[in-house]
Amino acid sequence: MNGSDIADRLEFARVVGGEAAAMARDYFGRIGEIQVSRKGLQDVLTEADGAIERHLRARIEAAFPGDDVLGEEEGGEARGRTWVVDPIDGTSNFARGLPHFCVSIAFVADGATQVGVMDDPIGGTQYWAHRGGGAFRDGKPIRAAGTDDTRLAMADIGYSRRRPTDDYVECVRRFLAEGYDVRQAGSAALALAQVADGRIDAFFECHLFAWDVLAGELLVREAGGISSGFLADPKALSQGGPILACAANLWPSCVALVGAQLLVR
Repeated sequence: MNGSDIADRLEFARVVGGEAAAMARDYFGRIGEIQVSRKGLQDVLTEADGAIERHLRARIEAAFPGDDVLGEEEGGEARGRTWVVDPIDGTSNFARGLPHFCVSIAFVADGATQVGVMDDPIGGTQYWAHRGGGAFRDGKPIRAAGTDDTRLAMADIGYSRRRPTDDYVECVRRFLAEGYDVRQAGSAALALAQVADGRIDAFFECHLFAWDVLAGELLVREAGGISSGFLADPKALSQGGPILACAANLWPSCVALVGAQLLVR
């Protein structure tokens, strides 16, 4: 793809991300009235998820009819140029009235994430990045933190029920023993954006899907952080996998702490 193709998709993603964020804010304001169902243990779905994803799909298909769409709620195939969307990342927070969730949009081509846009509807913030072009929050360049002391570092360690609970507990124990302040805020995409923005220093989860990861991972890399490379495994786009992202100075520490867990896909 040429630079013009990427620029067009970045601008489009920023526009539709803003539209999706406005929809999410409206639904959030009526959270006690909207339909909530359960997909699995601690895995909820709201009518907002479906409505926002349908809106994103319709807009993408109209603007770029040759591109594929892969979404959390309605699936899809990733055959070539592919949009990967999460209408609400942090649905459990959203459904409980907790204002920590986001809309995540990524565009993948030539085996790499080319564009990432992440909207925080309640914070009123939009992050975006394109490959080789830097990372931004509301138009201003962002950088990952320069933290080099684990005793001053903050990590978000996500929990996946697709991996053994003992692995998660052991991972948290290791980070705590090394001096990290550890939390789990409930939105992987938003946590990755916060790593890119220097607000936290590291994020790790044993298993996530592409729609949770790709936009945020691109933000981290373009902001000078380091990530484990989600798409290094060709199966990750369809089957998911682990993700580690952190401030550059903390990479050796974080790799040592997650250990063999990072290799489990």
